[in-house]
Amino acid sequence: MKFIISICVWLSPLICWSQTIQHKNQPEVQNPVSDDPAPMSHDDSLRMAYTLEQRAKFPYAQDSTLDMRVWGIAAQNDSLFQYLTDKFKVINESDSVFHENVNNLMILYYGYAYRDSYGQMPATEIKINQLLQQGKTENAFDLCEKTLEQAPASPHILILAANLAQKLGTKSSKELDSYYARFFTCLSAMHWLGNGSAEVPFIVVNVSDEYAFLYSILKIQGIESQELIHREDGTPCDRIVLREDDARRTGLTEVWFDITYPMRGLAKIYETNSPARQKSKPKIRNKKRHLSNNNNTAQ
Repeated sequence: MKFIISICVWLSPLICWSQTIQHKNQPEVQNPVSDDPAPMSHDDSLRMAYTLEQRAKFPYAQDSTLDMRVWGIAAQNDSLFQYLTDKFKVINESDSVFHENVNNLMILYYGYAYRDSYGQMPATEIKINQLLQQGKTENAFDLCEKTLEQAPASPHILILAANLAQKLGTKSSKELDSYYARFFTCLSAMHWLGNGSAEVPFIVVNVSDEYAFLYSILKIQGIESQELIHREDGTPCDRIVLREDDARRTGLTEVWFDITYPMRGLAKIYETNSPARQKSKPKIRNKKRHLSNNNNTAQ
């Protein structure tokens, strides 16, 4: 538990200046300008310095806007992605790779949305639910483990795997801690790029991550309503209205999530499975990817 608390501390950035992503086909990111802050403690000063240091390492375009596609390019490097996946499995033993360079966490969480396996997640989730409904807990757990090999930074799969492992009683306490450590680390990635407001929504790669964040981070008991809204700039967002008791406790009446990635994934699935697409689909697909080593991290 101490590890989980400490890992949430170093991965909870203080948003320091306004930043807008203007690139087409990627979520928009705006970081709010804070009001004049109160005097900071020594720990707060260290956290602020760490945040500034890490944000300086983020991939910026020539116009000084954040380019999340760089994380996607890096994620398509199979060797790098596998290396980070292996490191992520033992993050409760050593977090240096992700602590020293938060880009590595972003590659696993946001970069995954640029990998081919991202489109397979909806079908996998359906299969897991079917196995659970059939009472095949062990098979569902095995499929969760297999999924985490392809999508290591998936909060909803991690927490489900942890719960199933605990139910089956096949994992040690150290192994269970690893699931929870990875789960909270994934959710912390959202803090770097948003604050949950309409102007600066949290960016998710899976709609299930919204509920993981709401229930595990904000500790809400339930939601009043949920609405899909397209902002004026076209960004699709889920607007979650909290119940009165949760709003009073958290000081939030609503939480916004940018669902650009999930919506794009659904669009690709529809396009791939459409009758017209099936008729014109080539028999052989051999798409080359040109990766720049300069975009890779974890060096």
